[in-house]
Amino acid sequence: MSYDRFSTFMSRARMERYVNASELASYSFCSRAWHLAQINGPSQEAEPEREAGLAWHEAHAEHVAAAAQSKKLARAFGIALLVILLVLLYRIVAS
Repeated sequence: MSYDRFSTFMSRARMERYVNASELASYSFCSRAWHLAQINGPSQEAEPEREAGLAWHEAHAEHVAAAAQSKKLARAFGIALLVILLVLLYRIVAS
């Protein structure tokens, strides 16, 4: 590779933007918030909207946790019902 091509390659590489781990975490948590931060950057004017977004995400996380708990409870009741039905079936067949 000639020096001119190498120089062009290196200047282009410096211009490329690298994504760090905290940006990936931010994107995976909320892609919209990440996108808005990339476009607008941090802004004092957007603070109320940011707080509203955080509150929404916290409420959503609570709903997800409650749904997971409900799923576990439903599974436990389903297993209990199955056991009761099997015992009843055994009593009917055994008598």
